[in-house]
Amino acid sequence: MKKLFLGAALLFLPFSVRSEVSFNQLTQITGLPEKHAGSFVQQKYLQAVDASLESSGVFDYVRGKSIRWEILEPIQSELLITPTEVRSKQNGEELLQLDTSTNPAAAALGEIFFAILTADWKTLESYVELSGSTDGDNWHAVLKPLDQTARLTFTRVELSGSEQLEKIVLHESSGDRTTIVLK
Repeated sequence: MKKLFLGAALLFLPFSVRSEVSFNQLTQITGLPEKHAGSFVQQKYLQAVDASLESSGVFDYVRGKSIRWEILEPIQSELLITPTEVRSKQNGEELLQLDTSTNPAAAALGEIFFAILTADWKTLESYVELSGSTDGDNWHAVLKPLDQTARLTFTRVELSGSEQLEKIVLHESSGDRTTIVLK
């Protein structure tokens, strides 16, 4: 009788199938178009001063060609990543320009972040170890760098979403953390 009651009670519980995530599953679940644009809210936690800074802006990308990440508030800045360079500007003034052909670290990090933002799971497979789970169309992935150069920048990246990437949490090697919600 006890087993029958337990079996009947289980029928009324919400049913959710949770499973480990793989690069192939993420490729099937996520589908980002060749071009995409949106807005974001970004919160940067600075461990050294135990404080957080919030910013917001817009982004756009063309798969395989460019990502433009523009912070509009509180200070205007722009990051442009292409297969050949990483460029940063603040208030129209260029702060950084790295040629990926002469800077292997910039090339690797540029490729990793390009792959994260454009859901290029096949590229990420060679740079990171993947763990996480799926629950229907929702997924959560934790990426840990395999590459020593990447480990100098971040310890792990947490990604979550459904058909598209919705949230990124970048855990930096310095102890700082950046949380980005894409809209």
